[in-house]
Amino acid sequence: MERLTVGKAAKLAGVSADTIRYYQRRGLLPDQERLGSGYRVFSAEAVRTLRFIKRTQALGFSLDEIRELLVFRADHGASCREVKEAASRKVEVINKKIRDLSAIRDVLTRLIRSCEQGDGAACPILEALEREEPSP
Repeated sequence: MERLTVGKAAKLAGVSADTIRYYQRRGLLPDQERLGSGYRVFSAEAVRTLRFIKRTQALGFSLDEIRELLVFRADHGASCREVKEAASRKVEVINKKIRDLSAIRDVLTRLIRSCEQGDGAACPILEALEREEPSP
């Protein structure tokens, strides 16, 4: 099995060497073998794990949530139900964020309309923000 330097592993995984070190400090990537020179060497499995972390981050998972998924991934006895529940929880969080962002958009749209109808003397958006009324 090929042993990769941190730079080579980073390049193959599409992350920086600093990111790899950060993931190791956070416990997402296990400590790797060290050569007599003190350099860390990484396996192909470490690169697969790094890619997994990167893909799950792209889907919006936090590092804590990724840690949970990595446990499921390492536990070949983990049930699909457990992974499905974790993914379902993430979908619920995403749906809440969508609702919150939609409410914010609606308030800003309303404020923009009030500004377009103003005479230009005073900015209705700034006045509304002063009154603390625009919260979604």
